[in-house]
Amino acid sequence: MPGKKKNKKKAYWEDFSQKIDYLYINLFNEDLDKMAEYFNDKYNPKPKNSRKKTLKNWRENITQKPNLNLSRYKLNDEYRYSSGDPIFTLDTFKSWSFERFKRLVDDLILKTNIESKPINALEYIYYFNLETQSVDYYCIEYPNENDPCQIELTSQHLTYQMRYIGKITEYHNMIYIFVKNDYDHMVYILENRATIFQQKLKIYGVGLCKDFASRQPKSYIAFFSSEKLDTNEILNFRHKLGNSNTLIAKNFSRGCLIEEDFLFENLINKIDNIRDDLLPSYEELESINKYYNDILIKEFNSYATMLKKADQEYDFFITNRRKLHIYSLQNIVENSGGGVLILYTLNQSTLHFFYELLNNQEEAFYLHSIYLKYILVIEETSILTGQLIEECKKLEKRGIEVKFLSENPTTYSEFLLIVDEPFAMYRTGKEIVDNTFITKKRRKIDELRNIFEILDRHAYALEAFLNQECQINGKWYTYSYTSKEDTSVYQTVEMEIQNGEVIAHFSTGTEYGIVYKTEKQTLLIFTETVIKIINNNIDQYLFKVSIAGKELHLKNRDILLYGLFSREPLLATEVHPLLDTLYLKDGHQFRLKMSDTFNSFLAEFKTQKYNTISLPKPS
Repeated sequence: MPGKKKNKKKAYWEDFSQKIDYLYINLFNEDLDKMAEYFNDKYNPKPKNSRKKTLKNWRENITQKPNLNLSRYKLNDEYRYSSGDPIFTLDTFKSWSFERFKRLVDDLILKTNIESKPINALEYIYYFNLETQSVDYYCIEYPNENDPCQIELTSQHLTYQMRYIGKITEYHNMIYIFVKNDYDHMVYILENRATIFQQKLKIYGVGLCKDFASRQPKSYIAFFSSEKLDTNEILNFRHKLGNSNTLIAKNFSRGCLIEEDFLFENLINKIDNIRDDLLPSYEELESINKYYNDILIKEFNSYATMLKKADQEYDFFITNRRKLHIYSLQNIVENSGGGVLILYTLNQSTLHFFYELLNNQEEAFYLHSIYLKYILVIEETSILTGQLIEECKKLEKRGIEVKFLSENPTTYSEFLLIVDEPFAMYRTGKEIVDNTFITKKRRKIDELRNIFEILDRHAYALEAFLNQECQINGKWYTYSYTSKEDTSVYQTVEMEIQNGEVIAHFSTGTEYGIVYKTEKQTLLIFTETVIKIINNNIDQYLFKVSIAGKELHLKNRDILLYGLFSREPLLATEVHPLLDTLYLKDGHQFRLKMSDTFNSFLAEFKTQKYNTISLPKPS
């Protein structure tokens, strides 16, 4: 009837739980672990217990509409027809009747049991040749038709007399190869995945023999194939062969005395082997993600190089300075380490990183009662803001000592060392890239500690440093003629300077600026105005300054003026004679400003010059 909804019956999978249970009992012999392996995603495997629980739900009919992705299951790899098509498809589980499904499984089991799996389908064993550093292979020959288990291994590197002779056999679904010649015995083991449906094999296994060079026991990954591999297959399969999948039973070196030595020698050898495999292969690779992978490979190579330097007890560097500092301080807290001495150079580019360090660690150090001492080198007065000063005062309240310097006479821009521990990290001012070096050398650590002690004797506490470096702090008054021609009118600007910050009350409104101090002069920098002060004059109450700014109401016209800087307000009768004497000019001539005709003159000059001269192209 129109408008009436049909009551659709929910479609269940046909006898699904019976089919799964039949597979479990008959094909997998009630081995739930094995069944979970065959019904797992080979590209993104789930935990075995999770798959076993899923199979249990399927068998007990709890899940009636399962999410089967057979193309990703080992089940489809193992059970295929000779044509290559999978035996089990989605339809066999979803729509086939149970009787039809049962006959399929019974036929599969019957054929597998009646016709034994062939073990003489193998013809090649591929392995990594340590001498040539390339993939090599043995040919498997079956010289006796009456005895398919008798084999010979030949190679282009072996004479006929040196060929390996032995047996190939199967036991519990595993293939074993035992061969020998006058110089060595070799053993191979691999899973026999050949079936009556799929007789050809391409599979990894393990080899065991004596290493030719070291004469020590050696095990390695080998690749077994029923047919000769082409060039592309060798390139693909080689990545499980190689140095990193070859183990030689060598003893540790004589230099290994404590567990730490044994641990790192083993680690470094493994990383070296991976690098020996990775770099040559990657250079030959035509990567579709070249830029992405290049960075990945270079980072790994840097890590391998770092380990090698550490093994030889050289200083090595870390490029991620932020992570290194945070990790180091965290380790000190976690291990309740000794006191920490830090030299740090502060400027506009390093200030944010310094705040981040404080936020991550200062409370942890306080809670664990770990002694921490900073010497901060202030390269730019402009960073001495209220925020920095408050942060430093907060450190002092927590018992963390902070001292200051305006100059750093050493070659180190920063370093961190732990008292009574063989560890330090440092950066030098010569480093173009952002590298932080790590050292455990006693001589280097002693050098850094001596430098810290010398700097500490010359460094100032916070208040003393501010008094020394920020003598300009306080209220000031600036007097100068305006940027217009009326010399009878001057402007007064009241300023408040506090460390690296300045507030100025101009006629156009209040502006905020920074204080930038160099060796000989101090600059008060605002949006459109810069006032230059000679440092030798700061201890006086009244002195002259130069002012670079904009002409009033003309944003594109620069102008240079001179003015007075005073600790106290001056009377008009005092300002006029001082300014008149300062300028020694009449009318508007005392103002140094751009000519009104310059822009038009420049435009005409460029037209004449560049219309007749061929300009060089940008390089």
